[in-house]
Amino acid sequence: MAINPATFPTTTVHSEVIATFTRSPTQATVLRAVNVDPALVEGFVSRFPPAGTSPELRKCVTNGFRAYEIGADPACGVLLKVREDLDLETARDYFASLILNDIKESPAMLPVEITELFEEHLLYDAHEKRAWKESGLELFRSQVEHFTSRRVPVQFALPAFPCKTTNPEKAFSALPDGAEYEALANLRSFCERVSEVYEPGCYINIVSDGHVFSDCQGTDDDVVHTYNAGLKTMLAQICSESHSSHPGIKFYDLSQLLLPNVPASTRAAQVPRKCVVHPVPTYTSRDDDNCRELMIAVWSPPGVYYRDLIRSQPDHPITALYRGFSRFMFEDLAYIADYRTASKNQRKRVAESVAFTMIQRNQTYSRMVESVFPMHVRLSIHAHDNAGPKFAVRVMPPHIKTAKDVTTLLNAANDHGMDNDREARHTGHIPTPWHNALVEVISDDSEKRHVFLCKAKLANDLLQYGYEGAWDAEHARGARFVFKINSGIQNAE
Repeated sequence: MAINPATFPTTTVHSEVIATFTRSPTQATVLRAVNVDPALVEGFVSRFPPAGTSPELRKCVTNGFRAYEIGADPACGVLLKVREDLDLETARDYFASLILNDIKESPAMLPVEITELFEEHLLYDAHEKRAWKESGLELFRSQVEHFTSRRVPVQFALPAFPCKTTNPEKAFSALPDGAEYEALANLRSFCERVSEVYEPGCYINIVSDGHVFSDCQGTDDDVVHTYNAGLKTMLAQICSESHSSHPGIKFYDLSQLLLPNVPASTRAAQVPRKCVVHPVPTYTSRDDDNCRELMIAVWSPPGVYYRDLIRSQPDHPITALYRGFSRFMFEDLAYIADYRTASKNQRKRVAESVAFTMIQRNQTYSRMVESVFPMHVRLSIHAHDNAGPKFAVRVMPPHIKTAKDVTTLLNAANDHGMDNDREARHTGHIPTPWHNALVEVISDDSEKRHVFLCKAKLANDLLQYGYEGAWDAEHARGARFVFKINSGIQNAE
C-alpha cells in the first residue's frame, strides 16, 4: 500500500525522531533515533539491542546503523499512532525509511562501523586475532578515521592479482576465470557495505605485482597485460550486473605508477640497465623492464640482510614466505621448458635461488607501494598476524571452500571442504584465485551447488575417472569446471 508522508507528521525533540507502532491502546513500541551527540551514540551502542525487542522490528532499524534505542518507554516527545486502516508492517517500513533518511552519520562511529565490516567480511584470521585485538584493530580504526574525518573515500591498497600461474596442474588457463570473478565480487561487496554506512564509500586499489614477479616464474610480460585487461572487463561485468556505476575497485600496474605521461621514445633512457637479473627465461618488454629497473634502483633493500635473516630466524614471517616461494617454484619449474628435464635436486636449487630473488622483489615492491600510497590502509594476501601496518585479507568469499583431494569434491553434499582461514592455518598460505581454479559441484539429488577453490588437476582427475563434467567457459560468474556428482559416491577409488 502506498503511504502519503503528509499523513504521518513527525516531531523532532532534542534531535530525537520518535515513532510508535501500535495494534491496540495497550501495546506500543517506541523507536528512537539519536543523530547528534557522539557520546550519546556510544551509550546507545553499549545497550543495543535491548531485551524484549521483537526480531522483525530490530531487523528493520539496524540496516547499517547502531544509534537506536527500542523499547516501551514513551517518556518524551510526541508519539505517533498508526492509523487503524494500515497494517503494522506497512507502517513500520514507512517509519524505518523516514528515520534512516533523516539520521546523520556520527563521525565518531564511522571508523568503528567500517572496522567491524572489515573484520566480518575480509580479515583473514589465522592467529585467533590476538595481535589484531591487542594493537591492530586500533591502528586500522585510526587509519580509517584519517579518511572519514575528512569526508573522503577510505582508500585501501592491496598488492594482488599478478597473473595466473604457469603450472597447468594449478590453473586451467592464463586468463582470469571464475576464481577471479568471485574474488572481485567479494571485494566489491565489502565496498558496497561500506557505502551503506558511509556515503563517500571506499576504494580498494589493487596494485598488480604481475610484472614484479613475471620473469621469476616464466610468464611473458604480454601475458600479464592480457590478464590485467581481463580483470578490468570482469569488474565492468560485475558492476553492470549489480546495476551500479561505482566499482569500488581500481587497478594499477608498475607502468601506471612509475612511468606516467612519459613518451615511449624517451622511456629507454629513464633508468640504468643494470639492476634486473631475469631468473627464468622469459619474454620481457622494454617498458616493463624499465619499470623493474626503476623499482629496484630506488626501493631495493640490501640482499645480505635477508640472507642472514632466513638463515638465522626460522620462525620469522619472511622466512616462512621464502619457504612458500621455494615450494611453489619447485612445483612450477617442472612446467617451464628450460627445466622440464632437470632432476629434482637441480630444480630444488633453482627454486631456492628464484625464491630468494622473489623475497627481494617482494620487499622492494612493498617499499614502493608504501611510498606511492603513504596514507592508504595496507592490505595483504600474505598471512600477517594483523598487528599492522599490513592487514591480511581473504579475497575469496567464505562460502567457497578449499578442496585438497578428489574425495572432498565427491562428498560435496556433506560439506567436507576446508574453509579458507582453516586452510591457511594448516599451510601458512591464504588460498588465492591465481594459483587455482573453481570447481562447481551439483548434487544430483538436490541440484544444490557447492563451489570449491582447488587445483585444476583435481577436476582433471574427476574427468579421467569418468564423472560427468566439463570446463564451462560461458558460466555467468566466470569460467569454471562444473560437475554433476552422484551423492551416493564416497570416493574415487
